[in-house]
Amino acid sequence: MPGSDQERAAERINFLAGQNNWPLISDPLLRFVTPQLKSVLETWQAKRGARTMPARRDFSMSDLKLVLPNLALVSIVADAATERFRAKLIGSNIDKFMGCAMTGRFLDEAVPKRFADKWCALWRPALESRVPTRTVGRVEFGEQRFYVNETFHAPLADDGESPDVLMLVSYFHFINGNGEHGAGIAERLIAEIGDRAALSAH
Repeated sequence: MPGSDQERAAERINFLAGQNNWPLISDPLLRFVTPQLKSVLETWQAKRGARTMPARRDFSMSDLKLVLPNLALVSIVADAATERFRAKLIGSNIDKFMGCAMTGRFLDEAVPKRFADKWCALWRPALESRVPTRTVGRVEFGEQRFYVNETFHAPLADDGESPDVLMLVSYFHFINGNGEHGAGIAERLIAEIGDRAALSAH
């Protein structure tokens, strides 16, 4: 069973999804379907050791090479009284689905406000609870709405305790096909979302 922090983070995401009619769900048990995401979770846990969370410097390019196209590292920037997110590194597959190059840019300057607000809201539970989260959601960009994505979010902290970077790894699976990473993954993810998946299908 997950600890209370894990449950609380997932509950917060699911509450927001229900409140805003977002076609996604969070799983507190972190039952990843995409194989690469299972490996990323194991690596994050191993790098953490006895600390609450690992630091960015704990991960080498070798540790992350299999997921680099699907990896994002996002800095948490205190701007006066506001918390903002700036992309340190965005993989090519994520840039493709975003429709623009994100590396080096603030999220709220790079994407439409409704997406920036949504993603910030989805990221904060992992940062505030200082635990990894798993989400499954229907992609809502116009030309990408035939995809479902499974995403690993996890905090990183230079001191092991106070998050300063968000690690995000997201895989996109074509809903009407077998997907890139194994037969049936998209269908399994859509079944997991259930009725919420239909919200952005039209």
